[in-house]
Amino acid sequence: MINPTPQTPNNQQPTTKNQLQLLVIIGFLIIGSLLRLLWTADMEWKGEEQWMFNQAQQIVNGIIPLPLSGIQSSIGIPNPGMGVWCFAAIAKFADDPVSMARGVQLLNIVPMWLFLAFVLWQVGKEQQHTWLWGLAIASVNPLAIILSRKIWIPDLLAPFCFLIFLGHWFRQKFWGSFLWGIAGICSGQVHMGGFFVVIGIFCCTVWHDGRKKILKKTAWMGYILGTSLGSIPLLLWLGEVLPQWQGSRSSILGLLVPKFYSQW
Repeated sequence: MINPTPQTPNNQQPTTKNQLQLLVIIGFLIIGSLLRLLWTADMEWKGEEQWMFNQAQQIVNGIIPLPLSGIQSSIGIPNPGMGVWCFAAIAKFADDPVSMARGVQLLNIVPMWLFLAFVLWQVGKEQQHTWLWGLAIASVNPLAIILSRKIWIPDLLAPFCFLIFLGHWFRQKFWGSFLWGIAGICSGQVHMGGFFVVIGIFCCTVWHDGRKKILKKTAWMGYILGTSLGSIPLLLWLGEVLPQWQGSRSSILGLLVPKFYSQW
């Protein structure tokens, strides 16, 4: 009796292909990480970067207390102070501008790898392809690389975005909703542009979950508690900047002009 030729399992080829794809994507992330770390001394050092570095150093050295307000925004009022607080935390380990920029680079590299781990952990195999390639493209995006190596408060948003995403994914659990709320409200205090993310995700969640009749499954008490706790510094900041609001009214009214949203 002739033994039949052993058959290759049907799923062996797709498995090999998936492993190769994962290696390629990891390669993209390694390249993106290295590009963020290269030539740190070749950094911008304008007035805004100098102001932020000096403020952070003065806070760490006890010369000034933690400020409620940060650097002036484009609408004529100061940003909330949380962005300066973050740079002050970096300044505990960085006593020169290049070291501080290195800290910003690391804060942008770590979330990329956390996103990779999250996709492999939580996203189904049939959907991972899109997620992983989206992450790979983002990791080597030239503009994203440039904006991951500056002493500039928008460059601090990457860790907060990951925490918002993680909390939102587990929003049906108390801890997830709490994390979604507190990370979201804090991102807007690091840089006011973070509020675009907060409002966008909230509105999309209400629309999506409302259509699927699962809105009540979200642990809203955790979201409310997290948002309320994170809003305490925001309320203190509002108390400080409200007297300046009148002088910036024309800039704030610009939010009502369609041109503002078309530019965004």
